[in-house]
Amino acid sequence: MTIATQNQNTTTQARVRALIVDGIYPSGDVFSDTVQAGSSFEAMIRVLADRRYSDDGGDLSISSVFDADTGDIVDGPLLSAQSALLSEAEAIEQVLEQVTSILSSASFDTDAGRGALGAYMEYFGLVLAEAPFAFEAISKGAGEMSREDMTLEYEDFQGVVHEFEPAVALLALAEVALQREVNTAALQVKTLATVARSTFNLAAIDALSAD
Repeated sequence: MTIATQNQNTTTQARVRALIVDGIYPSGDVFSDTVQAGSSFEAMIRVLADRRYSDDGGDLSISSVFDADTGDIVDGPLLSAQSALLSEAEAIEQVLEQVTSILSSASFDTDAGRGALGAYMEYFGLVLAEAPFAFEAISKGAGEMSREDMTLEYEDFQGVVHEFEPAVALLALAEVALQREVNTAALQVKTLATVARSTFNLAAIDALSAD
């Protein structure tokens, strides 16, 4: 059984199934897509975030969710981008908090890249501190990479140098958070890092390079 609560913006993970998500843009244009998800909550947040960050998208309001196999309406509150999605800074901050909690857990595998994840968290914490509105303008972005090299070098607080692409680092943090709990912030950040990959990379790199 799947339990989803709009207030907590979280859901337990149930069996993955095909869900048809219908919605409408502010312009009145309709949208429909089929998503493989463990709950209607997960499907809606993924669709809302995908539409926000896609070149052909925009802020969507969900009008219905159907089970693709049975045609049955999936019960639950219907979400919209304006009411459900977070600001990019807030979503990233929440993911950083979630991963911090996970890394401090005794059950976390110490061989699963703790050092790299720590560097990613340091980096994004620094970006948000130095340029809190760096990602505010990312409402649409191209997933394909530009020809420009997006890999950077970051020296962490212990003097260790890490090489990574910001979007790939952010995706890794979101994946760790999602292993423990499916929630709005982690789902939104995962979509941001993949759908708006190039735009996000440029914003992240420019945030710390600008004086």
